[in-house]
Amino acid sequence: MPRLYELTGAYAEVMMQLEDATTQEQYDAALAALTSIESDIVTKAENYARIIRNKTAESDGYAAEIKRLQACKKAADNAIESLKNNIHFALETAGASELATGIGKWKIAKNPPSVEITDEAAIPEEYLIPQPSKVDKHKILDDFKAYGMAVPGVEIVQKESVRFK
Repeated sequence: MPRLYELTGAYAEVMMQLEDATTQEQYDAALAALTSIESDIVTKAENYARIIRNKTAESDGYAAEIKRLQACKKAADNAIESLKNNIHFALETAGASELATGIGKWKIAKNPPSVEITDEAAIPEEYLIPQPSKVDKHKILDDFKAYGMAVPGVEIVQKESVRFK
């Protein structure tokens, strides 16, 4: 079976033959060819729809598996943190800073200093990093839909996509 782009080219060619037909025989021959090409295009389109549905199901399965694995990872990370907290509590309660085992050594260590913000408004200007402003595209589109107003520096575009239902 020909590829879709080949069928599309043949369709355009037959359409030109239909427009250029001067006799009934030429018109009938072009119409017969057009009908054949259209049925091939319909068959191709049906096959595309089947492939798209299969790939969509495959993609959804991957997304579900990713969610499941992320939940498993989070549970493992939480278990690790809980076990470390238990050892830390046990060492502190026993008044020890380290504990040797057959496979390694537990040790309470000081982490590097870090900053925790308690009141952001009280921080002097010299410690603030200026942030570039961000355009609110949703507000622009909402105002365009509601009032039809054009915003300078913005172009409202409406693109096309293909859907199969």
